[in-house]
Amino acid sequence: MALGRVEPGQTGNPWALQRNCVPAGRGILPRVDRSVSFGGRTMISAKLPLTVATLAALVVASVNPGRAADQATASGAGQPAMSSVEQTLAAALPRLGHRNWIVIADSAYPEQTGGGIETVYVGGDQLAAVKAVLAAVDAAKHVDAVALVDAELAAVADDDAPGVGTYREELDKLLAGRPVDKRPHEEIIRDLDEAGKLFRVLVLKTDMTVPYTSVFLRLECGYWSPEKEARLRKSLERGPRGRKAFEDD
Repeated sequence: MALGRVEPGQTGNPWALQRNCVPAGRGILPRVDRSVSFGGRTMISAKLPLTVATLAALVVASVNPGRAADQATASGAGQPAMSSVEQTLAAALPRLGHRNWIVIADSAYPEQTGGGIETVYVGGDQLAAVKAVLAAVDAAKHVDAVALVDAELAAVADDDAPGVGTYREELDKLLAGRPVDKRPHEEIIRDLDEAGKLFRVLVLKTDMTVPYTSVFLRLECGYWSPEKEARLRKSLERGPRGRKAFEDD
């Protein structure tokens, strides 16, 4: 099967396949050996199977470029590409909940052997990764987070780790207004290991090369606060009668 090329000003079929077309299998149109032309303009120059949908889109692009751009926007094309951090969180965060952890770690952070601990290398800037994770947690209705940072970070000198002072300042800005627990690194790691025995821990490794900069986020329930839990426990301790009196109060 071969269709003639449409030259500029030529009437007839608005699209044409150059020669050397061969059948590409049931349900699809011929395989393009060289190019597809619209009004004399080469739109594709490749050896690939063309589906009906692909050819229809190309016809739209030739006849009505504005409509094609609208369709691309509606389908998500042209939107900013998701970072590797955002891609990982988009898949993982809906599965995570109360008692799970997310760690944004510097490049020397070890890959742990606990069965519940998953390490994903995301690369890039660590502060950008922290910002992306906090934004994702804030946007999620089902979780909240308590941040834990190494107590050692406050004592690391710029002479020993250039850039640490700037990192501390920027991290403080990102964590402002949030609950932050500063504890010795080994103590945090012990809690993380213990949590990993029963609950999933997601470690996102960046390219950061400054020590004690990892940020640990212990997830909490986003729709049930510690205060509500405390009231519930107090009510349960009182029993049915005590609970009714508590509610009447």
